[in-house]
Amino acid sequence: MLAKATSTRRLQLGQPLLVPTQVAAIGATLPYFNYNITDYEDIDILSLVIFYNVDFGIVDADSIYERVDKFCTFLKDTDF
Repeated sequence: MLAKATSTRRLQLGQPLLVPTQVAAIGATLPYFNYNITDYEDIDILSLVIFYNVDFGIVDADSIYERVDKFCTFLKDTDF
């Protein structure tokens, strides 16, 4: 799905993309979660896909704007 996502920003910050070693608690966010969603890059969305184990309806052909929009829609439409 988002296997081609890359970002030098994530590498520069020293925040590797890792699969969580345990299931996240309800309401948990990534340790380096960026609340400014408009700044998201492909790697940020990919991190969220891995963390939440949900693809948010994103497909390879989606632009970053479409991916962010689908993530926002997921947040708005999900009953937590």
